[in-house]
Amino acid sequence: MEFRFGTLADYAAPGQLNKLMIIGIFDTIYDRVGTRPIQFPPCSLVLMFTAHPTEGTEHRLELHFQNADGAELAPAVNGVLRFVPQGPGRELVANFIGMMPVFVAPDRGVYSFEVLVDGRHMGSVPVFVQEAPPGM
Repeated sequence: MEFRFGTLADYAAPGQLNKLMIIGIFDTIYDRVGTRPIQFPPCSLVLMFTAHPTEGTEHRLELHFQNADGAELAPAVNGVLRFVPQGPGRELVANFIGMMPVFVAPDRGVYSFEVLVDGRHMGSVPVFVQEAPPGM
């Protein structure tokens, strides 16, 4: 199994033929207000995986929101990955689109969504929380 892609987006939805529709990809939250904690805007976490047909079609997904030191900042989000065939001789593909509950960062810094499948760490989706540039 391979973690192929992960991002935050303003909007995401499944398209026809296992396509992904993604609008407003981002990895940075700008602190414009200056109050703590810093609330994330409504968004979706979009993930794509591939797997060999022998790995099966259903797997357990866990998402952990962590700071740069690895401390958990929210309860884990759990889901199910369902892999679908792409055609003869091709790998299976699973897309996950999760509308994220309200997430907050305690302060500016580097955070990540750690992605686990069946308890195995597959990758990270980084999130940078920083001061808004002048004029924003």
